[in-house]
Amino acid sequence: MSKPTKIWLAAGIILFILGVAIAAFSILDRWVEGKIKTAITEKIKAPNSLGYGFMEASFFDGTLVVKDVVATVYLGKWKRKAEIAIPSIRLEGIGWMDVVFSRAVNIEKLKIDNPAIAVSWEEKPDSLTREPTSVKAGKLKCVSIGQIFIRHGQFSFLKKTKESLPEMEADTFNLELGELSLLVEKEGQPLSVVSADLDLYNFMHRDDNNLSDISFRHIHLSKKDSVLEVLGFRVVPKLSKRDFSAQLKYKKSRLELDFPSVKVSGWQFDQLWKGKIVGRTVLFDHMKIGIFSDRNLPIDPNTYKPFPQEQLLKTSLGLTFDTIKVKDGWLIYENLGMDRLTPGRLEFESMEALLTNVTNDTARIRQQPVLEIQVDATLHNKYNVNQHLWMNLGSPSYAFTYTGNAANIPFVEFNAFLAPAHHFEFEAGTIQRLAYRINADKDVARGELTLEYEGLEFGLLDEKREKKKFLSKIVDLFFIDGVNTKGEKDFKKGEVYAVRNTRRSFYYFWWNAIQSGIKTSILSDKAIERMGGKQLAKKKKQKKGR
Repeated sequence: MSKPTKIWLAAGIILFILGVAIAAFSILDRWVEGKIKTAITEKIKAPNSLGYGFMEASFFDGTLVVKDVVATVYLGKWKRKAEIAIPSIRLEGIGWMDVVFSRAVNIEKLKIDNPAIAVSWEEKPDSLTREPTSVKAGKLKCVSIGQIFIRHGQFSFLKKTKESLPEMEADTFNLELGELSLLVEKEGQPLSVVSADLDLYNFMHRDDNNLSDISFRHIHLSKKDSVLEVLGFRVVPKLSKRDFSAQLKYKKSRLELDFPSVKVSGWQFDQLWKGKIVGRTVLFDHMKIGIFSDRNLPIDPNTYKPFPQEQLLKTSLGLTFDTIKVKDGWLIYENLGMDRLTPGRLEFESMEALLTNVTNDTARIRQQPVLEIQVDATLHNKYNVNQHLWMNLGSPSYAFTYTGNAANIPFVEFNAFLAPAHHFEFEAGTIQRLAYRINADKDVARGELTLEYEGLEFGLLDEKREKKKFLSKIVDLFFIDGVNTKGEKDFKKGEVYAVRNTRRSFYYFWWNAIQSGIKTSILSDKAIERMGGKQLAKKKKQKKGR
């Protein structure tokens, strides 16, 4: 056989082998596509559905491309319907042989572009209670994906009402996961994710029941950097303060929150699979809190106000933070009282706070049960005040201790808060020093308060907020001690005693205890006796006689 003939024969054999290989791979590609289509038909039953515009599989290089995917999935006994639209899904590096022989799905890359997820439900769900058919893993042993990329996603949750505004939505989210794996046949086995990065933009949550909207501009998490950060978090009331009160039957607080930056450092991503949020440090930078309530509204007789530590311990979400810091915070509290045109106002600026050992983990609480809170701020941007609080998280009675200090504050600075709610106001006098230490639990608060002051004068007001001159003079002469300093012979320390009202908040209980000590410092013994504090007045007389 001549040399040219041998060359042509070899070329023919090569072309034949290539042709057979191409045909074989083409057949395998069609076989893979057929298997996937069959799985879609068999596994996804009505009322769920899945459709697509184009599918192409390559057995040779391990790719699968699906275009224009449209799916409808019914969730929670058919009461929620999720409609999913994905223009493009691309899987690369698929180990088809592993699927066939090892019953394992191994994928190098999964890319999803521009997915849109819309979940909707009727305001009054229909009477159907049968669970929809779920998609099962079949005989798969495990699933692993090297990298997952989701770009420019959108989602919304829509309750179908007259307005039909999305209750929750975000216009963009990007997600990247690395080395994800799941043992399918091992029940209860959590996902394993080596790296994770999420960016979610322009999130909005509308809540008709709370008469407010919640939003944030950007949320970012990174497993690699152990960071979780929220920018532009806001709670915005839908109604003005006046309209808010008009909508309520019982007393309720109206909240305005603006947290420009909340950053969790040392965040443990893997704890998410266990239903826990664990981090080293949380920093609130320049947060603003506005609270408004109407004192004229009655309190719901069926309400129960838990302590903050009680809420922390009873929440189903696990929380553990070594420290929570507040930097340059701002707090304003307002309430409507007898004068409905002028709300009482108390304002704190330049607030610095440090919370240590914030946790509801029982094992950690056994080792370190005390949650400590230190707050320093300026009242009305002029006067330094501080508060220190220790909560025993291991105490069944929710025991806690708190101390506080303030100095050189004119009494008239409190008129903006007290006068609109009462028929009196301060006219003169200066708090030289206020200090207290109070021990409390779920039932009662007891302690001691030191209030040094001088030149105190009261003014009683009539219905038109005008001073009752004669009665004011009587009160100043016979019911009020105008001076109380340590240098004076009859210097009095305030006795703190307050019984908790479970229908009122922790902060009301905190202030009520302090207020009891202030009253026993300012009021004369005769005034205390006339107000029903005979036993307390008797105790004070006994102490003076010693």
